[in-house]
Amino acid sequence: PDYQLCFARPGDAHWTWIRPPTENTQYCDCAFDGDGRTLYAMLHDGAIHAFDLLGRPALEREVVLRSQVQGGRTATNYLVHAPWLRGGAGGWLQVWRRMGATEHVTPAAAVAQESAWRTESITVYQVDLAAQTLVEIKNLGDHALFVGCNYSFALAATDCPGILPNHVYY
Repeated sequence: PDYQLCFARPGDAHWTWIRPPTENTQYCDCAFDGDGRTLYAMLHDGAIHAFDLLGRPALEREVVLRSQVQGGRTATNYLVHAPWLRGGAGGWLQVWRRMGATEHVTPAAAVAQESAWRTESITVYQVDLAAQTLVEIKNLGDHALFVGCNYSFALAATDCPGILPNHVYY
């Protein structure tokens, strides 16, 4: 279903649906940790839930970051694992892409066609789970981010000729 989570492991005969809790949960992005055991899923308001796919009870969610925005959806948001953060153990980034309708298209028509939207701004935050906050970062250093509809990721620009450091590609 839209904005909900399903997964399949190699060898599974079918997808496993992670049933949402009773409140209206709409996930906008998800990513696995480094070992693939935990699935982190982000909501439109910046909250992050963790699911231990091998743990018990199976598929119970843990809220690891509470909502960061009052009033729900504010942008197209992406969750990116950043392995260079926190001394090599890895950390998380949230990328918030604010979009608006192009000037020559009415808002109603913009909803119907993706190409009618334009990016107004991109803001990158480092997730601080201990403090339950997002800290805006202005520099990715030697890294570049790739965000999109299928999978968002970070890489060292020095490993990929032609990729510019401190850039977000979308």
